Amino acid sequence: MLSNNISWTVDEITDNGERVTHLNKDSVYYAHLSIYDFGLQFCRNKIVLDAGCGSGYGSDYMAKNGADFVYGIDISEKAIEFNKFNFKKDNLIFKTMDLSNITEFEAETFDFIFSSNALEHILDVNHFFYTASNLLKPDGIIMIAVPPITDNRLLYLNVTNPYHLNLWSPKQWAHSLNTYFSEVNCYLHGVIHIGKDFRPEHFTEKILTTKDFVFKKCSIEEMYKKFTLTSIFVAKKSQVQSVFQLQKLKFIDDSFSRLNGEIDEKTKERLKEYFLMTETPFIKPSKNKTNSVILTKIKRKLIKLLERIKRI
Repeated sequence: MLSNNISWTVDEITDNGERVTHLNKDSVYYAHLSIYDFGLQFCRNKIVLDAGCGSGYGSDYMAKNGADFVYGIDISEKAIEFNKFNFKKDNLIFKTMDLSNITEFEAETFDFIFSSNALEHILDVNHFFYTASNLLKPDGIIMIAVPPITDNRLLYLNVTNPYHLNLWSPKQWAHSLNTYFSEVNCYLHGVIHIGKDFRPEHFTEKILTTKDFVFKKCSIEEMYKKFTLTSIFVAKKSQVQSVFQLQKLKFIDDSFSRLNGEIDEKTKERLKEYFLMTETPFIKPSKNKTNSVILTKIKRKLIKLLERIKRI
């Protein structure tokens, strides 16, 4: 039942930056909406599950841009209440549900399962993938977007966010997806810059539409070498019957999960150089003096985007 509160402030619905909302259409909002825009190619005339729908703008975007029906689920009762009030469509339903324990849906319900900036928050990614593999139709597709943790600096930015429980590398995400799905493909998430590949210094606050963002298919190795706002993975339902049983989670590198936001001593020691810094290392230090000057100038523009992305 909806509460009598018919309006929410941006801070209330975002939990002071933990979510993105259509009430504040800044560059961070469009960066996140662009991921949904990329996913439209998989949802037209399809039954869609938006797993970790947050403040609902993305579920609504898919529902009005070709999806046959969209179910948006999120663990936050407040977010679901907000969504039910703000986004009312005949082909859109919101439900309060834990991604680690998805219920109420029959096997092979969905054509497309989508999850953006949510899986790093949940307690049991392995069980989510297992459930998703069973919920997908035989020709179904899953798409996930997660933080790109490709070095210690990016690990530091994520591990210091107490809401991020799964500190996984792109290789770990790909490995876990391959356990339950097939044809796993990776994509870089950047910003269009005419005539050049995207680099951090090309970012400006004038990015105002989803079309300013670009997605480029890449190898898993390229994800470690090139800048990306988000690690994007797209995979198909596996036709191997054995994977429909719950498999044991296996870590293939130094990725790890935690039950809460605490940072253990081993991780603190590993990231010691970053904990000793007086400023948060949102950008890589450069040995080239010219590049250092450029990066310093654009730091203020990047900081808002990157800080909020790491907190979501």
